[in-house]
Amino acid sequence: MEKTHPEGESGSKITSKEPDSRPVEVEKVEDTGGEKDKQVRPRSYSHLNRKPDSLETIEVGNKSYIIPATMGSNYWAILHIMYQNINQPVLFDELIEGVDQIMQEYDPKSWEYFCSKQQTTVWKRQEKIRETKPIKPWQDRIINNAKTLCRWKDYGKRLYERGHVMRLEHDPKTSESYFILYDSLDCLQKPTKDTE
Repeated sequence: MEKTHPEGESGSKITSKEPDSRPVEVEKVEDTGGEKDKQVRPRSYSHLNRKPDSLETIEVGNKSYIIPATMGSNYWAILHIMYQNINQPVLFDELIEGVDQIMQEYDPKSWEYFCSKQQTTVWKRQEKIRETKPIKPWQDRIINNAKTLCRWKDYGKRLYERGHVMRLEHDPKTSESYFILYDSLDCLQKPTKDTE
């Protein structure tokens, strides 16, 4: 999607192609050569207004589900596995193995880069500096991204607005943690006296 930002350094318009779900930070330089000011557009976590052909549809049983994530992204691969196992627990190892397989098939070169990456650059807004930090192994990053999708008020909103919710749950018998994608929001309701 093309976006036109306010005037840049030379007074010309800055056009970028960025998906709606990313934060857009625009650096604006004063004509007087002053300090850069950051303007941040509020982030939209919604995927309802995305072009339908930009999202994958998956068939599970006799139902079709739209995967609300950019194809080729980690979130897409995670949700692909979760929709294949909708309403069923997916253990951490199963999720990691499934994401690895999907990403190897989709774009092996990009996936290899993701897996071998050892550091990342982080913008520290308060201090206005960029900092390079070591990152966790790719398996941990997959689990962290899956946990992020469980936050139904931001990243998980893409599921919530379609009537789905992803949760991190624990099996009390085995003490194992797993993810589960529900095709209903019923699990978010607080129990009443009638349902206890």
